[in-house]
Amino acid sequence: MRLRKMQPSLISANEVKLADLVRQGRFFVPRHQRYYDWEKKHVDTLLQDFAEAVDDGNPCHFLGSIMLINREEADEWEINDGQQRMITFSLVCAYLCRFFAQQGSSAEEGDILRILFQLDEAHGKSLHPDAGHLLPRIIPPRNNKVNFENLIRGHNVGTNGKMFDAWGQIRSFFEHPDHQDAVWRKKLTNFMLNDVIVIRLEVDQSLDTNAIFETLNYRGKSVEQMDLIKNYFLQSFRKDAKASRVDAVYDNLEIIYGNFGSKVGNVADYTRCVMQAEESGFINKERFLKALKNLFRGKGARREDAIYAFVGKLADKERIQAFKTFRPQEENKKFLQKLAAHAGKSNAKRKIHDHLADLQRYTVTRPVIFSLLLLYLKAPDKQKSAVAKVVCTCIKFLASFIQRSAHVANFRPALFEEKLANLARHISRGNCATAKAFFAKLQKCDKLDIIDDSRYIEQMKANFSRSSEEKFAYIVKRIVEDQERKTRLPDGDVSIEHILPRSEFHSSKPGWQNFSPDEHKRFSRALGNLTLLGRGEDSSKEADNASFSAKKKIYAKSSYKMSSELHQKFTEWTPDNVKVRQGKMARTAAKRIWNFEP
Repeated sequence: MRLRKMQPSLISANEVKLADLVRQGRFFVPRHQRYYDWEKKHVDTLLQDFAEAVDDGNPCHFLGSIMLINREEADEWEINDGQQRMITFSLVCAYLCRFFAQQGSSAEEGDILRILFQLDEAHGKSLHPDAGHLLPRIIPPRNNKVNFENLIRGHNVGTNGKMFDAWGQIRSFFEHPDHQDAVWRKKLTNFMLNDVIVIRLEVDQSLDTNAIFETLNYRGKSVEQMDLIKNYFLQSFRKDAKASRVDAVYDNLEIIYGNFGSKVGNVADYTRCVMQAEESGFINKERFLKALKNLFRGKGARREDAIYAFVGKLADKERIQAFKTFRPQEENKKFLQKLAAHAGKSNAKRKIHDHLADLQRYTVTRPVIFSLLLLYLKAPDKQKSAVAKVVCTCIKFLASFIQRSAHVANFRPALFEEKLANLARHISRGNCATAKAFFAKLQKCDKLDIIDDSRYIEQMKANFSRSSEEKFAYIVKRIVEDQERKTRLPDGDVSIEHILPRSEFHSSKPGWQNFSPDEHKRFSRALGNLTLLGRGEDSSKEADNASFSAKKKIYAKSSYKMSSELHQKFTEWTPDNVKVRQGKMARTAAKRIWNFEP
């Protein structure tokens, strides 16, 4: 089979000095590219690499590939990949330009100005006062444009943002005693202008530059999925698209990024959550990018409208609020209080924030919680109270279902992820408008037979798996909260105590002759063998392996009923005692904590 050769004019690649590349024209960072986001460590790594190359006498330093797209205007290109390196390189040049301007080193100052501004070789300009009237070579994203231009023109910028941090790192580098010498700085400048090499990859506009960008980054440095998505969204608009619509998409993407701070991964998680809950149901995380593109594939001329609407949906403040509820609860205190107030008075000790805390670590539940909270947020004022009651009850049911599932087995998200994502879509489509309907859907997800109280209790009574110890500790804390009628116990103020010690078996010591070595392995980490002590109540480390009679004296003084009643009820500690106590704890968990009562 003969392979068709690609026209050589569509993609060209050649080795070039970075300084020579920048001096060839003007470079624009297109809207679809992420803004400047290098952290201090990235800037420092680049500077240290340059310094080591100079000190070691290296002939060059390779800085990777720069992907450019030729524009219709002569000597103008879009930077499709490489803006972080090009902007950081320019900022380092800007710092050195200030230094040489102060030193009166006009030759070096003039050479650097040609990197920063559109000037020819015989320009005769200086940083002050000419820079304010010169055209910059690089035009960054509009979020960074003002700061970048201020820095290269010799001015200062504000006190926050990635570009300010980068500038501070550059300043810190050159303030180091090893980097202050003027001769050394000239050597470094000469190296940067003549020996920093890149591969210039120029791509014709007729090609799918987004696909090439993805290929480069999937096989090279790591790029967040949302950077690829942002790229895809904005490149999907035709060149003749209304600027106002493109600006609206760009601004909405900035709203989304702004709400999740620098954690871009959260943006991808949020987008996938919205898609699962409102668009397509279950989406495999590894195929998220492909699934998103499939939403708009085949829409033809309507694709721009679909993207415009979808990004607008993502920027919706109520959807963002629904997803942000997964963050630490202190940030959502007012929102949860409002939800609880609309739901009305309840005699239950456990409230909505308790149920959400139960679900915190189980990310597979997020689409369901998102859909439920969005029902409440979107409900008309007259219906807020009724919807809030349903939402709070459903979240309680979900917490009970997930906690019970985790207690009786090693929790595997794969068992639940698809069913819960599809349940979220049912909710969004109005198919679970009541707690009864929601409960019926949960029953179809119950592969472990744990919704029935008697079945859950029986499975818990028989569960002595050592791998469940962390989950058992969680149950103990919730039972103590129920017994003491307390709100959530601060983790730092309590500790989990193993009645039968976990450490090397001491069957020869008084008090533990009731346990064989095999029984020690089976019961030492069991739920029925755990209790809870307050701060300072377990201060004696020697008591960890003491006899049961010695430990009872500690338990007698405990402020928690769970421990103090060990002193009252048991004269010795035996395998049967562990089993009986575990059965009682299982019943408490089923009947009082993770139940399915409205």
